[in-house]
Amino acid sequence: MLTLLLVTTACTLHAQDVNFTITGHLENVKASSVQVSYWSSKGYKTDVVDVTGNTYKLSIAASANVDVVLKAGNLNGMPDAKNMVPVFLGGTENFSITHKNTFSNATFTGSPENIEYHKLLAINTAYNAKINALKKKQQDLDMLGNGKTDPAIDEEIATLNKNWNDEVYGDYIRNNPSTKILAFAFNSYVQNMGQLVGAKLNPIIELLPDSFKVMPGVKDLQARIKNAETFETTVAIDKMAPDFTMKDPNDNSISLSSFRGKYVLIDFWASWCGPCRAENPTLVKAYEKYKGEKFEILGVSLDAEGAKEKWMKAIKDDGLTWPQISDLKYWKSEVVKLYGIQGIPLNFLIDPDGKIIGRSLRGAALEQKLGEIFPD
Repeated sequence: MLTLLLVTTACTLHAQDVNFTITGHLENVKASSVQVSYWSSKGYKTDVVDVTGNTYKLSIAASANVDVVLKAGNLNGMPDAKNMVPVFLGGTENFSITHKNTFSNATFTGSPENIEYHKLLAINTAYNAKINALKKKQQDLDMLGNGKTDPAIDEEIATLNKNWNDEVYGDYIRNNPSTKILAFAFNSYVQNMGQLVGAKLNPIIELLPDSFKVMPGVKDLQARIKNAETFETTVAIDKMAPDFTMKDPNDNSISLSSFRGKYVLIDFWASWCGPCRAENPTLVKAYEKYKGEKFEILGVSLDAEGAKEKWMKAIKDDGLTWPQISDLKYWKSEVVKLYGIQGIPLNFLIDPDGKIIGRSLRGAALEQKLGEIFPD
């Protein structure tokens, strides 16, 4: 499914690559080289520099407000943890690292972002240690009791896993709303959440500095939260499908309500959406089987202004013979808010009275639902 973007580069301090210089000093650490992999405007890159006189110097042009990992040696695969150190690339472009006894035992100088970043890592490590300790306890009970474990411990582990994101990233933001790694911490919190929950996100957004709240990525996120709430309430199963009117490729106005009396599958898609195009053969097959007086598909495209020809070509190329409409406003289309659309492909099955009786029906699920309505 293709979705609206999360708070990524829109919430970062830099929109383009930043030139970072990292100078490292090794004390009682043996390493011939140091490597780092990172994202830049030119894609994913890996740089390797030699260690000379117990010192290395990495100069990279990379995306900012992201974390990377420095590795001792030109290594393939996953090296030993003692040979790695996480590094945050933030607002400070030049800083140094001292590695003492092991490469991973690192002290940062001139980078307040990395001090904050490693505080967050320590919180996460301590939280996961609690989970791992409980798992170890269950394993010990399993060995001693011939497969018998403590259900209370399983429940505690499940609770910790459920609350991990909120108690690590959420609490960190609540306790440090002005942290220098706010964009990273907040974006991590949102991504880890998966399904957006306004009851959790909105109070945290209120704590953020005003300069952060006005960033386009945060505003887009707030719109997505509203869409998520709409999807779970206004257009839930058994709710009446909101009516809307758009134009077909020939500029004729078509309303959803004009199909009242039929079962209607509203299919939200776009010519640029790969997963949508991949799903179209399933819709073509279903339409050929069930089309008639009692069933119709209404295609609603989220193509953008200036993409009408691409939209029409996709209709022809994919053999979509049912009604197609669009306002060519991309994610600003009125139906995005109306139906709480967070990603496409997305569909809603409407009964003859206009009530929603199915959502997100794809592949076999769509065939099964239509088969129940129209038995042979």
